[in-house]
Amino acid sequence: MSFAEWLHGLAPHPNQLARLLGGRGNNTVTASLTSIFGDVLFSEVFSLSADTSFTTIVRSFDLADAATARLSFLSGGPADALGLLLDNVVLSAGGTSTIPAVPEPSTWALLCGGLGVLAAISRRRHKPG
Repeated sequence: MSFAEWLHGLAPHPNQLARLLGGRGNNTVTASLTSIFGDVLFSEVFSLSADTSFTTIVRSFDLADAATARLSFLSGGPADALGLLLDNVVLSAGGTSTIPAVPEPSTWALLCGGLGVLAAISRRRHKPG
């Protein structure tokens, strides 16, 4: 299983990649940052020797020049039902997050539901008669 996302305007100074990793032992995940030209800017393989709960992993790396790059995670290991779990991935440059937060689907549902209720109340108040 893999996940990848394009990032634009990465700054040429120290960067930090943080994420939570947990799951079944004997599994690996490769985190890599690749430029649009295919140059590997950062790559590291993480593995778990035993089942573990979420652990925060933070790695720092430097970029020589500003870049547009692809951040990807590739899972490897035995094909079981759980494998590795990845959560709360944050790429920051000089202490500033470069990946905007993405609301959970339940947050969007709650927002839409609230707007629907407000629309219904407004329509009911302005109804003639």
